[in-house]
Amino acid sequence: MKYLLFSHGFGVRKDSNGMFSDIARAFPDYKPVMFDYNKHDSKSNLTTVYSYRKQAKILKNKITNIYRKDPGAIITVVAHSQGAIVAALCNQDTAKAILLAPPSTVSAKRSKLRPNRKVRKNGSVMIFKKDGSRILLTTSFMLGLKLTNPIKIYEKLALREPTVIIAAKQDEMVNNDNLHKVRSAEVYEIDGDHNFTGENRKGLIETLSKVLS
Repeated sequence: MKYLLFSHGFGVRKDSNGMFSDIARAFPDYKPVMFDYNKHDSKSNLTTVYSYRKQAKILKNKITNIYRKDPGAIITVVAHSQGAIVAALCNQDTAKAILLAPPSTVSAKRSKLRPNRKVRKNGSVMIFKKDGSRILLTTSFMLGLKLTNPIKIYEKLALREPTVIIAAKQDEMVNNDNLHKVRSAEVYEIDGDHNFTGENRKGLIETLSKVLS
């Protein structure tokens, strides 16, 4: 069986605000697998974001479990935003990795300086959102930002397995200037904001059709 295993980005749930659901509906020949990396507490309205390494371990376990149940599985990982970093760190072979709007840089300093954020003494950061919810960036997550070079880990991923990068030309959330330096990957640049919203969602699906054919 063919699988689309989705790796969501920062601060969202497993369906990536509906984008992954749209992709899954567009490719009915694939079995979609979605899951949450982070801990969500509905009572306190708090989401705890774990380190890239811990998230990568979760993804690796998902892949291992699919292969255990279906030894002939053909798994394509579809990763969005910081979920692309997690996918690259996973170090578990799959048929293909598709990175949607991946960041080419990450910065702990930038995360600390944004408004509505409080830096704690232990180095963790609390984000207060307009809807009343909160996001806790753990100390290990913040440390990971300092130690992560996305371009290098994407290149390692691309050397290990077929890798496709789909960059958003009008990305308002992440820096994607250096994605061309991932020389072993196939890189597409298409119109769209960070989440390929509106009419650009159709363009994303069309590009994925080429990549998955």
